[in-house]
Amino acid sequence: MTPRLLVASRCLSGGAGGQPDLSLRRLDDGAFRTFDFTAGGFRAGDVKAGERGRDMAAIARFLGDRPGRVERIHDQIGGGWLQPAPGTLGPMLLAEQTTDGLAGLLFDNGGAFEGAPDPAARAHHAVSLEAALPALDPARGLTLVVALRLGNVASTAPAELLRFSGGASPPLALMAGRVDPSRDEVGADDLSLFGCLGLDLVPAPPSTPSVLGLSLRDGMASVLVRGTVTALPVAVPAGCAFDRLCLGSTVPGAGAGMQVDAVAVFDTALDAARLQEAAAWLGPRTVPGDRGILVLDGSSIEAGMGSSGLRNQTRLYETALPGVEIVNVAVGGATIADRLAALPGTLRLLLQAPGPHMLLCGVGANSLLGGLAPEQAYAQITAYVGLARRAMPGLRIGLVTLTPAAAALAGGFGDRFEAYNALLRANAAGADFISDRAADPVMGDPARYWPIDPVVSRDGGHPTDAGHRRLAAIDIAAMHRILAVA
Repeated sequence: MTPRLLVASRCLSGGAGGQPDLSLRRLDDGAFRTFDFTAGGFRAGDVKAGERGRDMAAIARFLGDRPGRVERIHDQIGGGWLQPAPGTLGPMLLAEQTTDGLAGLLFDNGGAFEGAPDPAARAHHAVSLEAALPALDPARGLTLVVALRLGNVASTAPAELLRFSGGASPPLALMAGRVDPSRDEVGADDLSLFGCLGLDLVPAPPSTPSVLGLSLRDGMASVLVRGTVTALPVAVPAGCAFDRLCLGSTVPGAGAGMQVDAVAVFDTALDAARLQEAAAWLGPRTVPGDRGILVLDGSSIEAGMGSSGLRNQTRLYETALPGVEIVNVAVGGATIADRLAALPGTLRLLLQAPGPHMLLCGVGANSLLGGLAPEQAYAQITAYVGLARRAMPGLRIGLVTLTPAAAALAGGFGDRFEAYNALLRANAAGADFISDRAADPVMGDPARYWPIDPVVSRDGGHPTDAGHRRLAAIDIAAMHRILAVA
């Protein structure tokens, strides 16, 4: 089971010492350095005997707390390098953002790495790595296995994140999402085959580390998501062949919010058992889920708008909730009505995972900004909680109070937020707990949003990295309290 292309944060090829890994360029001063794999790259307990990993000690000394951009990464099998496609930038690497103690490649086209500027003014650049491949014919068989994490389910939209291409053949693309604030979570991530929408990834990948696999042969596809393999028929165009792999997207403004830890491409179709073996080989040492599942619902704040380097709420929850699988289904621009319409799909994500089950929802600001009265918004969020409660008795449900927004304060209707928060605090809309973000003396202070305090927010609504850390700490404290009671 030898792949034709292999890139990973661990040295998996069995080569001798000194195997090259990747080359980084620091953003602040342009310094450039190539790093090799080392046995000392792991945290204690994360390394198998004789295994080598990304040299995190050297990378941390080189980067400090600053980001670096990956200018090339070594193919452990072919011996060549994956490099950014013309007109694109390489993915980012942050020494602090790791899986099993090793930093992965951060693909984000939204400009969020450049100091969390005003989201509306971000430069939507394209981010990619690509490499030539031996000719691959899907009619004869090919397999792609990727160890990754998503920032949030909607973050894959609207363009390709992993793509095979070749001559006039239609591209085979993975994870081309749909943009729809009320869409069903089960259909939020899509596997796009041969240039058209192919199938929904069911269940959707989580926001914690996981493995995605695709095997094609004889008009059949085997898809591995969350450890489960599903087989289904596909129409393979005659004469289709691929000779190039692109990670990320060459389309500006699309494909944000993915960390890639490993990619292997095989020139044969792997059956279900071997697909599982490949996933275990490439995937994380510890797969979250043994202590239950948390689904984070909401709008742009929960989706991570304003954060950089995937430092969104779900990433920040991980260390405080070890062993919990986290799925971020928040959608920028969503209203309470949108997320109520999508709730059946959200609940299916919970039903398909072993318990305990927790749902935390932060939606509401867009409803109030759109003119909905606080009492109406409260009635809608009460209906949201009621539907979740009826569908899943025993589900632990949390809601959040809303932090101020410059748009509301400047327009003279900031009191809508205060009135809605007062209703939540008094009655909880039937939820099990409230994460009272608005009570925080920093994040809940209207004077920080109008005029705008750049420490808290760059646009008067979406938090900076520092703001996301404060909100996550408030949420975590609320979740720990309800878990302790349970």
